[in-house]
Amino acid sequence: MILRLSLAILLSLAASVSGGGAALAADTVVPQPTLDAVTLANRLPEPVLKRLRRYPASFIAASAEVILTYGTKAGLDAAAIDRFVAIDRAKVRAREVERLSRADLDNDSVVFKAEFDVLVSVTPAGSKGRLELGWRQADVDHDDKVDAAEMNAFAQSVALSEVSEADADGWRALLLFDLDASGFVEIDEVIATVAALQKVDLTLVHKEI
Repeated sequence: MILRLSLAILLSLAASVSGGGAALAADTVVPQPTLDAVTLANRLPEPVLKRLRRYPASFIAASAEVILTYGTKAGLDAAAIDRFVAIDRAKVRAREVERLSRADLDNDSVVFKAEFDVLVSVTPAGSKGRLELGWRQADVDHDDKVDAAEMNAFAQSVALSEVSEADADGWRALLLFDLDASGFVEIDEVIATVAALQKVDLTLVHKEI
């Protein structure tokens, strides 16, 4: 309940950033779009700046979710971001291993093509293609079987594709929003920084936004 209420409040604040007329909360200090804001805009990864400029409410809500889930009362630090990225990748790995393991009918930790074909036959239409392509990627030596090592390597490759280093760097860019140099990023700092970056003159930003 507390998390839901917090996110409701944050979405309300976020809407004020993108609404054009409504003011931010009275106790939120919004930095003016000075040279510092321009410098920050130039330091941010281009996808991050583009997203927060185009979808400020969504950006703030997503950042708040990560801070509330993985941060502490002090906010979000570098270790928490790395932990968040690692957890996301672990979820993807577990999903992919589970998907292939369903075909291990004799529980010998090796999935043979004949076993895999049984799984495909009982898989609903619309998911068969993804299964087949996953098998082909996992069976790197084309010997018609996927052992535990191949399965884990395949799962890791999918994890690194879905949660890439570019994605991780995008989340680490939140550390640039640490306005008081405390080592932790707080929700108010995200709201204030996004508001300031909305006002930056894009002619001063050396990115295609």
